[in-house]
Amino acid sequence: MALLYETVPAFEDTWIECLGDLGRYRMAIEDEDVRDRETWAGVARSWYTKAADKNPTVGRLYHHLAILARPNALQQMYYYSRSLTCVKPFQSARESILTLLDPILGRAGAPLTHALAIDTNFIKAHGLQFEESCVDTAQGQKHQHTTEFMDAKADFIGNLDNHIGRVTAKWKEQGVYIAVTNIAGWFEYGKNDNLLRQILLLPIWGRAEDPQKATEDKIRSASPADQQNPMKPLIASSKPEDIEQDIKKAMDKFKVLQTFINAKSITRETFALVLRRIGDKNVLPHVHIMLAFLSSFASSTYVSDLIEDAPWAELVAFLNTLVKTENQIQSHSQSHTPNIDTILASGVFPGEGERGDELPLPEDYLVRGLIWADDYFPIKWFEREHDEEERYLELASTVKHRMERVLRLGYAIAKAKWITYAKDSHTFSVRTQ
Repeated sequence: MALLYETVPAFEDTWIECLGDLGRYRMAIEDEDVRDRETWAGVARSWYTKAADKNPTVGRLYHHLAILARPNALQQMYYYSRSLTCVKPFQSARESILTLLDPILGRAGAPLTHALAIDTNFIKAHGLQFEESCVDTAQGQKHQHTTEFMDAKADFIGNLDNHIGRVTAKWKEQGVYIAVTNIAGWFEYGKNDNLLRQILLLPIWGRAEDPQKATEDKIRSASPADQQNPMKPLIASSKPEDIEQDIKKAMDKFKVLQTFINAKSITRETFALVLRRIGDKNVLPHVHIMLAFLSSFASSTYVSDLIEDAPWAELVAFLNTLVKTENQIQSHSQSHTPNIDTILASGVFPGEGERGDELPLPEDYLVRGLIWADDYFPIKWFEREHDEEERYLELASTVKHRMERVLRLGYAIAKAKWITYAKDSHTFSVRTQ
C-alpha cells in the first residue's frame, strides 16, 4: 500500500485512507501491549488526519477518528458530531454513535464508561436529543426525553465553571469539542431533511452547479464518490420565486420543535457561562468558534432571527475586556502596532499577501469542512500551513491572533442588528431595539 502511495499519485487519497485503515486494524488486534496499541492508534490517526486535510468536507474520515478517540468520550462525541454535520455527512455514524451513547443512557448490557461525570452529563444531554431527533422515536417518549435532558443539562452547566478552572489549558481543546457538539444539535445531528442544513446547502449547491467553480473545487486524487457534489437541497425543488416563502413556512414550524428549543438552550447557557469567565484565555477557542457560528447565521437572511436570544450582554462585557487588553498591549509595545480601530476594521482573515505572520489557529483545523463553516475560511487559508505536528502549539503569537480574530468577529457581528461598536470610546454595547 505504501508502494502504491508512492508510485500511483492519481489515487493518493485512497491510499492514504487505506494506510489509516491498516493502522487501525493493527491497533485492534493488539490486546496485550497497551504501548503498541497506542503506537498503532497514532499511526492510523496520522494517516486519517492527512486524508481529512485533503478532503475536509468528507464526514467518513472523522468517523474513523471517532473510533480511534476511545476511551476519550468527549472527543468521540465531537468527532461523531463533526462526521454528521460536514458538508458531506457520513450517515453510518448514526449507528456507530450508539456504542458511545448506550452505556451513558443506561442501556442493559452496555459496558460501563469511565468518562468524567461532567462529560457523562454533557453526552447524556446530547444522547437524549439524538434519540428524540431519530424518526423512529415513539411519541410517548418525547416528554420524558426532554425532562431527562433538562436534568442532564443542569448538572453539566452547574459543574462547568469549576471544571474549566480545574483543567485550565486543556479546556482550549475541550471547549471547541463542546461548541461543535452543541451546534450539531441545531442540525439534528446530520438529519438530511433538517431545515438549517437544507438552507446552508443552497449556496453550496449553487457553486457545484457552476461548471467553472465546480472544476476548481474538485480534488483530483479524491475517489469519485468523494468528488460527488452534496445531495441537492430538498427546498431547491421549488420554483426560485417560491423558495423564500417555502423557507418561511418551514421555519415557523422548525422554531417550535422541542429538539431545536433544547439545542438552543444548551448552546446559549454554555456560551453565557463561558463568557462570564472574563480574562480567562483558556475559553477563547470556544468563544471564537461560537462567534464564527453566530457570524455565519447573522449574515443569512433566512436564519439570522434564530440567534436573537444569544447572550449578547455577556458577549459585550467579554469583548470590552479584550479591547482594554489589546489597548494595554499596544501601549506597552515597542514596535509599531496598528491601533484597535484599524485592527477591527480590517478583514476577519488577511487578504492575499497581507498579515503574513497570521497562520491558521489550532481550532480552525477542528471545524474545517462543517456545513456552517463552509464560507468562513478563505479558499487558500490552509495553504498558510503549519507543520502537522506544530499546528496545535499554543505560541504567544497564537494567543494574540486569536484575540484579534475574536475582536474582528465581534465587530463583524456589530454590523448586524444586535450589538454596536463605538469608535470614540472603543467599546461594544448591546443595541437597544
